[in-house]
Amino acid sequence: MVLLPQQGPPGQRRRYLQLRRFWQDGAARRHRRRAGHGGAVVTYATPENSVDDGEPYFLYLFNNGVTKKRFTNDADTKLADPEETGTPQKWYKSSIAHTEIEQTGNIERNSVDITFPLSDAYARTLLKPASEVTTVTIWRGHHTDPDGELEVFWKGRVVDTTDSKLNIKVTVELASTSMRRPGCRARYMRTCRHALYFSGCNLNLDDWKIPATVSAAAGLVLTIAAAAAQPNDYYKA
Repeated sequence: MVLLPQQGPPGQRRRYLQLRRFWQDGAARRHRRRAGHGGAVVTYATPENSVDDGEPYFLYLFNNGVTKKRFTNDADTKLADPEETGTPQKWYKSSIAHTEIEQTGNIERNSVDITFPLSDAYARTLLKPASEVTTVTIWRGHHTDPDGELEVFWKGRVVDTTDSKLNIKVTVELASTSMRRPGCRARYMRTCRHALYFSGCNLNLDDWKIPATVSAAAGLVLTIAAAAAQPNDYYKA
């Protein structure tokens, strides 16, 4: 490379400074590759903001409140403690992947699809209906970060799981999306949304019981004198 002299017309001077910065930046990148991290303090932000030095990997935590499953898309099983429990946990290597994460103003589109191999045993359990809500947390790290710093990249909950010929797709909705979506509103009238005497209904079943005696039975027809004072279908035996 031929550099222009430091002294000269303003145009030459600017060109010289541009070429010098370009050469220094390139030399610094080559030095980091040869010497690891070049003795400088390299943090998560350094490779994250660099096109050349970024070597990201991801950790995936699936938690249904009872059990936790940990995966990584790295080539090797990793030991890490992004949850800050004080004890590093194993994150098992898997052919797991996710679609590009994009946040928009449309809450229906704030979701990420995570894919598993069709043979993955855990992913197949997600195909079955579950009573628990499964939350998903994705951390992102860089191989070039000597501190092993991990940042939360995505957090949401599983809303759908489907299988195809090649993989199992798990749709994860952003955690804040459900809070922004209108839910079922209370209605204080006969069309209450709660099942009678069940959870959410403030009536105590024992307070409304009426002891009665069956005087005759013919198939499914019962004769109860105490029920005669009310219209048909008022009582439930």
